[in-house]
Amino acid sequence: LKEEALLSLAGIEGVYVPRFYERAERTTARVPEVVRKRTVDNLEEAPFPVSPLVPFLEAVHDRITVEIMRGCPNRCYFCQAGFATGPVRFRSAGRVLKLTEESYRNTGYDKISFCSLSTGDYPDLRELLTSLSPMCREKGLGVSLPSLRVDTDFLETLSLLGDLKKSGLTFAPEAGSERLRKVINKNIDMGKLKACVRAAYEKGWKKVKLYFMIGLPSETDEDVQAIVDLAREFSDLRRSAGMGPGRVSVSVGNFVPKSHTPFQWMGMDERGELSRKQALIRRGLREKRFELSFTDPSVSFLEAYLARGGRAAAEVVREAFSRGSRFDSWSEHFDFSKWEQAFARDPRASEEQVNRSRKGESLPWEHIHAGADLSALKKCVETLPEGLADFRNSVE
Repeated sequence: LKEEALLSLAGIEGVYVPRFYERAERTTARVPEVVRKRTVDNLEEAPFPVSPLVPFLEAVHDRITVEIMRGCPNRCYFCQAGFATGPVRFRSAGRVLKLTEESYRNTGYDKISFCSLSTGDYPDLRELLTSLSPMCREKGLGVSLPSLRVDTDFLETLSLLGDLKKSGLTFAPEAGSERLRKVINKNIDMGKLKACVRAAYEKGWKKVKLYFMIGLPSETDEDVQAIVDLAREFSDLRRSAGMGPGRVSVSVGNFVPKSHTPFQWMGMDERGELSRKQALIRRGLREKRFELSFTDPSVSFLEAYLARGGRAAAEVVREAFSRGSRFDSWSEHFDFSKWEQAFARDPRASEEQVNRSRKGESLPWEHIHAGADLSALKKCVETLPEGLADFRNSVE
């Protein structure tokens, strides 16, 4: 009975039953050859929690969060979410406004965040902010706009928020240099971005948050130094507007090659190399106007192992758990030595396994279709610049 039940479940689109697959090949013709994800076609009518639990203590994201769109039109080559969450779907401004009002009545939060992979690509953003402004002024609510896109409408968008609480503005250049942004397919007009940030300072904003990544394919020390230079420029833009320097929060993650992306065949920088690059940024941004945060390279190593591992990774997780690994997302609980001991369960769990490229190998997740098939990902690889010719040639 159990076997038949599992076979029936495996026949449902989007349901993956691992026991019927070995090395990315199905073991019975009664299950699909490729497992394809399920997609919510109509985001407008999709359920949304407007009565979330409100904790008695301050939480990290102590705010109303409303999803305004799903998917991302920008296909940055490192971003699993961009390739796996398509197609792009939107909620109407009227629907978002209704969800926001209901959430406010049920929670009392004084800050609103509109959640998406690329908020600036939401087509009704100006209409939404215009409709929301009276409520925000009356209730004293702040609005946070993450992942903004820079275009000709951006300054007008800022003007709509001009009388509201000044929450921080967040941008994700990802790389400091234009060359490296082209490598990862991150298209940003940096001239427009700087002009818009300067205008934001003039309208009352004091702080900007920037997201970067180090360890990206073909990265050099000049690219790392460009992160320092760009952060300084963003701070000095407030000086150019006749005020003191702007406060810039610089968040630096480590590149981890993820499945279902064009970079899934790449290796990750070694931990020592990532630590060295972090030190370069720390030395360049020592003043109090800069707030720095870095991801622990050991955490990224573990993330890369889990992202690239096959079934043997399950035994490693079980072993780490038995050794006391709990709440590892909190730095005070994370003990990498326990994971190092657990890696003995997987003979391929080594620096070489995480840090080497996969050079045309069969990947453990090839039988799972999460949004883009292998041929589409390989076409993205073909567009990489000549500096990555060796990598392009290795992906067959």
